[in-house]
Amino acid sequence: MVSQSMAKKPTLKKVQSQEIKEDRYGIAGLILGVLSVLYSWFPFIGLGIGIAGLIFSIKQEKIRSTSVTTGGKITSIIGLVLSSFMTIFVIVFFIEVLVRLD
Repeated sequence: MVSQSMAKKPTLKKVQSQEIKEDRYGIAGLILGVLSVLYSWFPFIGLGIGIAGLIFSIKQEKIRSTSVTTGGKITSIIGLVLSSFMTIFVIVFFIEVLVRLD
């Protein structure tokens, strides 16, 4: 009887593996959020990565909210804000250059 009850208990490795599988969208959201901050200096690239990170983080939050999910949302939003400023700056700069050429 003791051996049967021991066999039913999940091992630590199985529990960790299951937690990673349940949190895969949150991890993807965090990685994309960090990348969006890093690539925010490139117009439009950081925007796309930030939007994808935010979508993954929100999707994970609907399944199960964790600190990784919160970190993914925060870094994605920061990346989106920085990318938006840089994109607006580049657009305004090119418009100004085109106006001065005429």
